[in-house]
Amino acid sequence: MKKKLFIALFVLISVFHSTVEAQQLKGDPWIFQAYKELYNGPPTAWELNIQNYNGGSWNNYGELKNYIVQYQHSKGSQGLSISTTSLGNGKIAVLFNLNGKSIAANLITNDGGTIIAQGGGNIIAQGGGNIIAQGGGNLTNLPGASFGSRYQVQSAGTKIISTSGKGALIIR
Repeated sequence: MKKKLFIALFVLISVFHSTVEAQQLKGDPWIFQAYKELYNGPPTAWELNIQNYNGGSWNNYGELKNYIVQYQHSKGSQGLSISTTSLGNGKIAVLFNLNGKSIAANLITNDGGTIIAQGGGNIIAQGGGNIIAQGGGNLTNLPGASFGSRYQVQSAGTKIISTSGKGALIIR
């Protein structure tokens, strides 16, 4: 009986936490609307960054929805998963995982996913010392992710991950 009560309480707290975090997020209203229509829920803080969708450029709502679908498909087909953790004070840690391995980390705002700091060491410096990379790795050794074009020469130690349209995540 205690186990069932604990599980129920855990589920309620998790739902409350995700609802509170979603309510605090701010960003482009079209992105919120598109995620609700396409995926029956709000976007994550990282998904609110307009740079994920054709480098932040679209002509109408339908085009934006198409870029969102491309972005989600592209992440999955390349083995990329992105997890976010609220740190309070409007800051969110983002961990980029490729095929289950943490490859980059950033610190962003909860109002549109704007990048504050790139790389695990910068997150630690910003007070995120309680974050541990997937698999218990050292977060401070992770590079950061930035936005760019998928049409560029890839240098040694750099990963280019297509997002949508002409956009890409650049991990260095």
